[in-house]
Amino acid sequence: MHSLGKIYFFQNKVDDAITYLEEALKIKKSKLPEMHMSVAESLHLLGTLYVQKGTCAPAIPLLNSALVVYRGKKDCEIIKSDVLDLLGHAYAKIGDTDGALLSYEHSLKIKQSIVGKETIPCANVLLEIGRLKSLKNDYDGALAAFKEGEY
Repeated sequence: MHSLGKIYFFQNKVDDAITYLEEALKIKKSKLPEMHMSVAESLHLLGTLYVQKGTCAPAIPLLNSALVVYRGKKDCEIIKSDVLDLLGHAYAKIGDTDGALLSYEHSLKIKQSIVGKETIPCANVLLEIGRLKSLKNDYDGALAAFKEGEY
């Protein structure tokens, strides 16, 4: 099931991928420990698909659950950062600016420690942080983020 879901995921057949990944997740949850990386991978893929589809509310608990598993594992920093970016996007789409900012700020810290401060991945996150801060009327914070993101 999981393999079919991944195939549909990479073919950008979102609804088919969701169907197969949901089934695979049910099976994995019944057979594997809750903190198993394979469970986290399915949660992450499902959350990604829901974000792609534009239905962000169901993506948030899936991505948060995947993040919990990834946090307990070493060598998953880039994956954690990717999940945090997806969470930031999902929170922003449902209007939770504070949740979005928190996710993006945490992602930025990870990115800065791995790839360095003056990089495109960091600049992209800083642009999102600046945009969100401007929505909250924190223009000084937005300006600081935009300036920091200029490389």
